[in-house]
Amino acid sequence: QLSLIMHATEFQKIESAWTGLYKLVQSSVTENVKYTVLHCTKKELLKDFKSASDFDQSVLFKNIYESEYGTFGGTPYSAFVG
Repeated sequence: QLSLIMHATEFQKIESAWTGLYKLVQSSVTENVKYTVLHCTKKELLKDFKSASDFDQSVLFKNIYESEYGTFGGTPYSAFVG
């Protein structure tokens, strides 16, 4: 029964995402790195970009710019990994 779960396509997708994130964190050369995980699908991101009148009107932009970089004491993002 466990074998059925572990070989299910949906489980393997989730496992792959978490394994990739784990390897990214483990490969850090310093302990002074902050990781933030955005839980969304590519489909959700595309919908967000398509429904926004301009890039700075998207929900993603508001989350990464207005709530962090554009805020006093906020932490800017250095990279996005998809």
